[in-house]
Amino acid sequence: MMHQEITNLLNKAEANLQLAEREQMRPNEDSVTFSICHAANHSIKDLLMAFLIYHQVAELNSLKSLDDFNKKYIDASVEQLISECQHIDDRFADIDLSVLNCSASNNNDHHLYCLSHEHVSKCAQLARNLQTLVLSYIDLNELLENSPAY
Repeated sequence: MMHQEITNLLNKAEANLQLAEREQMRPNEDSVTFSICHAANHSIKDLLMAFLIYHQVAELNSLKSLDDFNKKYIDASVEQLISECQHIDDRFADIDLSVLNCSASNNNDHHLYCLSHEHVSKCAQLARNLQTLVLSYIDLNELLENSPAY
């Protein structure tokens, strides 16, 4: 059950990253910065949630525990999630979140976002860098072996 949840989060994160990167490839005058901002932020949160679940699988071996986990973290800010990840590995402390210091992340208001193409491109790059870090910890083969076949 937990392995499937991790796989789902990683797949959502990748889909959001691809969306952001496709939008970045469009000419600046045609790209929608809201899409890049929104997708990058969701990707970052999904990656951090996947990392946290992966490292807490032993404690989260029931649906009730996963529900409790989601209730605890679903509305957490990226900064709060990073802080939790730092308790597991100090390398998360080296991540510069200053690029996320914009309207969308500070106010936790989904109606606000950054307008600068340069700024949202940095957010998308941060998401890709975080993905690399998170995937360096998660054994994808183990996830695939333990996920139910459909």
